[in-house]
Amino acid sequence: MAYVGKVGICPICRVEAPFTKKWVLNKYGERYEYIVFHHGEKNHYINVHGARIKGFKKGEVEKIITEKICSSSFKWGAFRIHDIMEFLASDYPELNVNTVRNALLKLVNSGVLSSESVEGKRYFMSLAQNERLDFSMESISLELVDVGGDGNYAFHSHSGTVVNDKEWPLSFVMYRILGDESIALDEMNLSCRRCDTNEKIPVILDGDYPTEKRILLRMSEPVPPRGKRKICISYEWPERKHSFIYSAATYLNTFRLKFYGNKKIRYNVTMSEPNSGSVRKITNLVEEGMDKGWQHIYSLRLRALRPFTYIQFDWDLCEQ
Repeated sequence: MAYVGKVGICPICRVEAPFTKKWVLNKYGERYEYIVFHHGEKNHYINVHGARIKGFKKGEVEKIITEKICSSSFKWGAFRIHDIMEFLASDYPELNVNTVRNALLKLVNSGVLSSESVEGKRYFMSLAQNERLDFSMESISLELVDVGGDGNYAFHSHSGTVVNDKEWPLSFVMYRILGDESIALDEMNLSCRRCDTNEKIPVILDGDYPTEKRILLRMSEPVPPRGKRKICISYEWPERKHSFIYSAATYLNTFRLKFYGNKKIRYNVTMSEPNSGSVRKITNLVEEGMDKGWQHIYSLRLRALRPFTYIQFDWDLCEQ
């Protein structure tokens, strides 16, 4: 027995191809379902009950579901398992109900979804829809510390005041971290906390790439409408190319950048504003100083930064 063929992503080779859903009865009279992806002369067979999810890495199904429910084409505020199954069917026909159910429950445990039962039926609701992730930053303070004494300023600390300018509570804060070289997340010693209470903020990994980490910070106490919350993020990621770039998608009242080290550096700092097409040198705005434990501190302070303004700080070590 077979169903009408459609087009989807083959979980074995990750190539789009037409597929056919089929089923047969085994010698015990039990129904056995499988999917055939047609790749010209070569076909891939997927066992619905087991091997069908072989092509997915750990956490990939949860990521797929998160992206789908955050897309503009997903219309349900509250949905059931069969709703998301139907929504995923055209792109991921190999997913079965048990795999999707387990992924949904993991997303509930991580805080991306909430769940409740109504008259014995379980409903899921998204807490991380795209429009619910929007926020603005009032200020940001960045510190890079040369903990290794090699001029690579591996330790990073970001402190910023998040402003919820929407009419609903802000439960998640999205953050993107970029680096020069490939690094595993568990090597970064990533830590997030509230600056006022020192309470640890749980981190949900939204994207793990060699030189980019996308994270969602889950607020145990949501930021109320028109409210503010100062958060601190710290991690280790060596700047071996001796170039640090920062840009924010929101207007910043105040921007601060500090480098702490015991080796003297030569530096060049530039600023590029959106839609201007020009790069302005602002090296003369950097102040030099020293403090207990640090022979060289380089500080930059700017006000009224427009969204998507790029600040680039390049440096070289001076000969001792």
